[in-house]
Amino acid sequence: MSVAIPITRVRRKLVVFALLTGVAALAGLPGRTVAALALTCLAIPLAVAAAGGTGLARELLRAGVREGWCSHPTAQPTPRSATAPAGGGCTCATLSS
Repeated sequence: MSVAIPITRVRRKLVVFALLTGVAALAGLPGRTVAALALTCLAIPLAVAAAGGTGLARELLRAGVREGWCSHPTAQPTPRSATAPAGGGCTCATLSS
């Protein structure tokens, strides 16, 4: 049985493990602990690639904007309106598509 897990949740876990690896290294924790965290950071994209192919792994590692969402910094993402330009893109004056 296969259960689909949202890629955003996996990306969040990858970031948390990467931060924990950095904190562990800076805090002077034993090398085995830092190595275990670092190997976990490497294993997450490999597991995603094994489960969903290289396209899903690329989606995990890319730092782009999700399609259909405005990319300017706001408190919460807002969907693009129906009045968005024909070619897509943000209707904000701060960005140019």
